[in-house]
Amino acid sequence: PWALMQEEAALATVEVAADSRLIGKTVHATELRSHLGVHILAIRRGASEHRPSFERERFQAGDTLLLLGRSDRLGRLHHEDEFSSAAMADIRKALQEYGLGRWIMRLEIPSESVLDGMPLSDSRLRQGFDLNVIEIQREGVSGLETVFLPGSSVTLRSGDRVVLHGDPESWIALRALQQLKVQDEPASLTELTSERVGYAEFTLAPGSAIAGKTLVESNIRESFGLTLLAIWRRGRSKRTDVGLSETRLQFGDALLMYGPRRKMKLMARDARFLMLTSGFEEVFRLRRAPVAGAIMAGVILTAAANLLPVYIATLTGALLMVLTGCLKGNEVYSAIEWRVIVLLGGMLALGLAMEESGAAEFIAREVIARAAVAGPRVLIGALFLLCGLAAQFIPTSAVAVLVAPIAFSTAAELDLSVQALFMVVAVGSSCAFVSPFGHPVNLLVMGAGGYKVIDYTRVGAPLLVLLLVLVVFFLPVVWPL
Repeated sequence: PWALMQEEAALATVEVAADSRLIGKTVHATELRSHLGVHILAIRRGASEHRPSFERERFQAGDTLLLLGRSDRLGRLHHEDEFSSAAMADIRKALQEYGLGRWIMRLEIPSESVLDGMPLSDSRLRQGFDLNVIEIQREGVSGLETVFLPGSSVTLRSGDRVVLHGDPESWIALRALQQLKVQDEPASLTELTSERVGYAEFTLAPGSAIAGKTLVESNIRESFGLTLLAIWRRGRSKRTDVGLSETRLQFGDALLMYGPRRKMKLMARDARFLMLTSGFEEVFRLRRAPVAGAIMAGVILTAAANLLPVYIATLTGALLMVLTGCLKGNEVYSAIEWRVIVLLGGMLALGLAMEESGAAEFIAREVIARAAVAGPRVLIGALFLLCGLAAQFIPTSAVAVLVAPIAFSTAAELDLSVQALFMVVAVGSSCAFVSPFGHPVNLLVMGAGGYKVIDYTRVGAPLLVLLLVLVVFFLPVVWPL
């Protein structure tokens, strides 16, 4: 393959200067090929030599680089501040010294290859296989044409003889892929998701330092191990066919990233990015659906038949979900709203304290005694409001147990219908919707729905007033006082 480049190619060795801006950057990020028109064939650091799989190797001062390029480009390298020295190298001597024969290969693209008609930017030869195209020879109108160090926009054709630089193992994998056939229908994004990988949308955070940089310069792939599938900008989608790696990122861009879910979480916590999707694409374990359905049905039937208390049945069902693989332990832990658990425990303790100390009973007796003087309808309204407001902080069952005896004694003293007052207590004790603290269900949906306390009040307060009017004016019609 080296014979293909004897007329076009030249080699040079350069040494990275102590104050070079390349120090600390990866080979992939520096893009010397696009900036200087040269390609790195090998890196030598002291006595060790780095072979072609060095795309993520970071430069150090004193590194010796073996560069491939045209002689006129290589001759100007000694003017570059990045290098302390530069000298032309003999090709045959470098072949033996660096053993380049193993790392340079030739590929002839067959007529049915998936690479036929594909730009280099889409071929994924570099990103997927760490193979760099350093020369293309093809038949043209005027004879044999040569494209040396082609850019990413160059389109591959059937019959091209392509010289590649890279690891022989990658070359074997590429040859195997040439036997694959491309499906007529494109794959859906849902087919690319699993329990471990998925996709999400990100945008640049205000003041992000990577604005104006290309994908290569921003080191997103190296930092997070994620692949950029597309960029949504000003109502249009940019994909690999327009050169994503060379597109400079701007504020307002929506980046569709694909990769491991744990890497997505790292990128979501990075101050330079904002996650646009509310969460990662949900993964369903369809093979476990029958098991999960059976466990759910078992919990409901066991609780309905009073075979076990509800809390024991539900806890057992949750444990079975984990043991059977329907859920994973870390998923259960992350799904629990711990703020709700703590808040719920505190409200239960408050309600129990008011009940055990007699404070709730004292307040109820005082309110009902004062309201009874004003008449039956005022008594009904006061009793309803007492139960409704207490239900926002005390469990509804406890409110009914506390107020029902007081309502019974009041009905006996004033010669009123016990059934009517008991119904007022039942309806009022069930109005635990003005605050999220009135019922455990309110707290559970508060975290999942992203609600605030004021949201419950906005909806619950008008409903409480409506029920108050219905109880005062229409309940005595059904249950006469």
